[in-house]
Amino acid sequence: MNLNPNDPRSTERPRTITPKPTQQLPAIPSSGPPKAFEPRYKPHHWLFMVIGWCLVLFCTWVLYLRYQPVSGSLTIALVGLFPALVVPLTVAGIAALISRSPSLRVGTAAVAAAFVFTVNPFDAIIGCQATTSDDQIKLLTANVLVGDGTTPEDFAETVFLHQPDIIVLQEVNWQFYDTLQRHPNMSSFTHRSSDASEYPVGLLVWSRWPIDQVVGEPFGESSKITATVMSPYGAFDVSAIHTTAPSQPRNVQPWLGQFDQLATVDVSTPKVLAGDFNATEDHYPFRTLLGRGWSDVHDNKGCGPDSTWPTRDLPIAIYRLDHVLLTDHFETLGVQLLAPKGSDHKPVLATFRFADSTEN
Repeated sequence: MNLNPNDPRSTERPRTITPKPTQQLPAIPSSGPPKAFEPRYKPHHWLFMVIGWCLVLFCTWVLYLRYQPVSGSLTIALVGLFPALVVPLTVAGIAALISRSPSLRVGTAAVAAAFVFTVNPFDAIIGCQATTSDDQIKLLTANVLVGDGTTPEDFAETVFLHQPDIIVLQEVNWQFYDTLQRHPNMSSFTHRSSDASEYPVGLLVWSRWPIDQVVGEPFGESSKITATVMSPYGAFDVSAIHTTAPSQPRNVQPWLGQFDQLATVDVSTPKVLAGDFNATEDHYPFRTLLGRGWSDVHDNKGCGPDSTWPTRDLPIAIYRLDHVLLTDHFETLGVQLLAPKGSDHKPVLATFRFADSTEN
C-alpha cells in the first residue's frame, strides 16, 4: 500500500485530528468561611416543647380520671371541668407547631382525638330539633335556690309561659310552697306532694293529672319523693332528686351513696328521675346510673353542649348538673333550658311521650 501523499496513486489520505477546545467548569461561588453547627431546636423551641408536653400529660391525666370512680372533692370538680380541656389542648397544639416537635404533634393529636370521641357521643346535635305530639307530656324541673333564688311569683310566670303538666322542684321551703300554691297560675295543679314542711330544704312534685300514691324515703342526708302520676296516656312514677354537692370532702361519700341508691331503682316499669344531680355525664357514678337503663333527655334531643350551672353564659359549657332521666318506656320529643330567674340553676323543660303510643 502506497501511503505517500505525493504519489497520485495513493488512495489513502492522512486524517487530520482537530483538538477539541478545553471545557471550563463553572466557578463555584465562595460561601466564605465554614459556618458553626446550628442545633435543630433553639431555646424557644425547647420552651414550647416543655409547655406542650405538660399540657398533653395534664389532659391525659384528666381523661384517665374521667373513667375512674374518684373519691376526692378536688378530682370530682376537675372531672366536671372535662369539656374545658379544649383550652389546654388548643394551647398544646399551638406549642407543637412552634416547637417543630413531631412527637409533640402526634401526642397532641392523639389526646385531642380521644377528647372529641369522649365528648361527642354525649351531646346530640343531629336530630335535636323538638317535635310535638298530641299525647306529649311536659315536665319542668328547677332548683329554685331557697331563700335567695327564684320567687314564687317568678316561677308561676315561667309555668304560665311554658304550660308544663308536671312540676319538680328542689330547695323548696314552706314559705315558698305556701305562696306558690295560692298563686292563680298554679290553680290547675290540684295534685300535689312535697316534704317542704318536714325539711328546711325540701322537694316538690305537682301534677295536673291525678297522683295515685306518694312515697318518701331517706336519700342520704335528704329525702327522695316518688309520685305515681295517672296521666291520660298511662301511669308512671316521677321521682324528685337532689343529691348532695360533693364540693367538700365530707360530702363525697354521701354523694356516692346516693348514686348507689339510685342504681337499685327498678326500671322495668315507666319511671322518670328529675332534679339536681350535682353531677355531669363526665362523672363516673352518673354514667354508671345511665348504664342501668336510663337515658338523659339531653342526649336524645339536646342541641350540643350546654350547662345548667352556673347561670351566667360562659365561653365553654361545663356543668350540666340538672337532668331528666327516662326509662326506655318513653320517647324524648324535646328539651329546653329556660331563663333562670333569681336561681343559680337553669330550669329544664323536657317533653316526652310513651314510646309505644300513637298520635291521636
